[in-house]
Amino acid sequence: MGILLILGTAHALSSFPGQVETDVAMSCRPSCMLCHDTPSGGAGTANQAFVGSLEAEGFVVSDSASLTTALDAVQLAGATYDVDGDGVNDVDELVAGTNPNPGGTDFCSVNAPPAIERGCFAASGTGTTALGFGLGVGMFAWRRRRR
Repeated sequence: MGILLILGTAHALSSFPGQVETDVAMSCRPSCMLCHDTPSGGAGTANQAFVGSLEAEGFVVSDSASLTTALDAVQLAGATYDVDGDGVNDVDELVAGTNPNPGGTDFCSVNAPPAIERGCFAASGTGTTALGFGLGVGMFAWRRRRR
């Protein structure tokens, strides 16, 4: 049985949208647009202003525990973290279901972008991760038609 190994940069955990929802007690799951420029996430798209707040408090893209710690620290810092300048702390906005990013659509409103159930996959510039999956003759039912 053969194995195909794909090497790339470290990826965000697919549970991050749900983890944010749970950690800050949101009434809905935020879309990937909380951190990403695109609704489905993707490598090199985690460019939203809110990411800077999290990173300033030690968030590491491959570590879910660091997300919880960073969210708590951002909320405790109060007005220090208000990336859209509306006078409301970034995490307090998430608790209210609103988007802390400048010009972002609120997450829990009728016009909210859809939450991606499988998660957002952001590439970090550090480390490598291997995604291996087996590809073998026995894994696929290749049927030959007899003539």
